[in-house]
Amino acid sequence: MKNILNKIEKFLLKKKNISLVFLFYLTNLTLTLFCSFFVDFFEGPYTNNELFYNSKIQLIISVIFIAPLLETFIFQYLIFIIFRKYNINNFIFLCVSSFLFSLVHLYKYENLLEIINIFFIGIILAYAYLLFTKKEKSSAFKNVYLIHLLHNCTILVIYLIFIN
Repeated sequence: MKNILNKIEKFLLKKKNISLVFLFYLTNLTLTLFCSFFVDFFEGPYTNNELFYNSKIQLIISVIFIAPLLETFIFQYLIFIIFRKYNINNFIFLCVSSFLFSLVHLYKYENLLEIINIFFIGIILAYAYLLFTKKEKSSAFKNVYLIHLLHNCTILVIYLIFIN
């Protein structure tokens, strides 16, 4: 199994940065839409998922720019730096980063499937960060921020068009 994962990683490392950003973005989006279908099917649409913003402008700025920036800084960059300093392995980094990422989103989601979705999005973002740190001429922070920004932007547009 480890050999297969190494081959996948080598394959991904050969891809251009923009291709990887798009691949990770599509993976997150597919996962979110897939989980949303099951949440809607089994429990109905996000019944208690109220947004705490005074205006749509505040919502857009917060969700598209500020949240991805702060979350990438805290849950990928800072945790990665700490784990590298103490030589803690990548698997633990992925788990801790994703767990903390999902914890910070608890206020917004009401059921387990949504939290599991956020946890896996955290894993994808943390793995993207690890992968981009291994690529030459690549900014892990910038690329993961872009993946997160694109994901949040897409979900916000869907929310504003279909739900709000």
